[in-house]
Amino acid sequence: MKIVLAFLIIAFAASFASFVKSAKATSDSIISVVPQSIDWNGKSIGESFFVEITISSSDIPIWSGEIGIGYNPIVLECTGFSKGPAIDSTWLWVPGTINNDAGYVTSSGWSCVSGQEPGWTGTGSFIVYTFRVKNYGNSTLDLTIGTVSPDKYYKTELSKNVNSAIIEIEPITVADGFFANGETSQPPPSPKHDIAIRYIKCLQSVAYVGDIVKIEVGVENKGDFTEDFNVTLYADKDIRKIFDEYIIGIIHVAELAPENTKAVLFEWNTANVSIGSYWFSARLSLLPGEPSTEDNILIRGAYLGGICNRPNEWRFDLLGALCQVGASASAVAIMVVACVGIFKMLTSENLPSFRTKQIKHVLATHNPFRKST
Repeated sequence: MKIVLAFLIIAFAASFASFVKSAKATSDSIISVVPQSIDWNGKSIGESFFVEITISSSDIPIWSGEIGIGYNPIVLECTGFSKGPAIDSTWLWVPGTINNDAGYVTSSGWSCVSGQEPGWTGTGSFIVYTFRVKNYGNSTLDLTIGTVSPDKYYKTELSKNVNSAIIEIEPITVADGFFANGETSQPPPSPKHDIAIRYIKCLQSVAYVGDIVKIEVGVENKGDFTEDFNVTLYADKDIRKIFDEYIIGIIHVAELAPENTKAVLFEWNTANVSIGSYWFSARLSLLPGEPSTEDNILIRGAYLGGICNRPNEWRFDLLGALCQVGASASAVAIMVVACVGIFKMLTSENLPSFRTKQIKHVLATHNPFRKST
């Protein structure tokens, strides 16, 4: 009797195993990335796209499941995901998490609830992922079945409800997606050194000999490294001549971070500078491997309208000259009046260039040595 019972148990087990194997073989559950192929043919870096994860199952009702996705983190980053319209609002939902450094989104899970037996059948969208393009290249949008590698913390799995027992559906068909943006031969951009002059600005329009003239040079770090470099400022009086510029000063800029700017202030002591107008140019020191150096130089970026002698110096020089030639007291008095007029004009906010005619008029009108006609 025991032998017969054992035989029946073995036969039943074999029959059940055969049934399960047959059920697995006839499953038509398909999980797909839609669209399955995304060829952007050079689409701009920084743009976004989305894919849907669809499930199709007509013969086996799906009670619960979980889906994660992997991708190339050099080419893509996931910026978000959400439930698809196929997931009923009454179902349980546990979202996964995004790991853009490693290039995957952990599995998000869902489940029907009591009273919804035997489960869901049909075709529908379960999860929608949004990606941003980081670089040119290719990436598989990977729906891994099971955690077969310690580097993959996502998987795809579907289950059915059999008499309140939750059983994994096997096998299922998974259709991965593939992204390419048409520049597969172009590697990601390498980090670079790159600094530039943005502007030169003279903080005053005219000055007297001996004044401190302030000139500002705007610099920018356009590269990927924190940089140390020198800024050299030049003054040029005659732009028709070359190599006659002289150096106003050199200032060292330390630890300028990427994507940052700095205003470098020069203070020019004009005590020994000849009178006249000046153009200002600037140059940055070259960095190792800098791909573009055209913007390390800015020629004639700012202008100083004039450096002049002080008005009181003009007045005393003129009076001394009159005394040396023995001018009469009345002539000296007249010239004093003229000098006072000149002094007032020269000490106004706008200086000499447009006052020349008025000065000549005053001197001509009050000149005691002028011959009468």
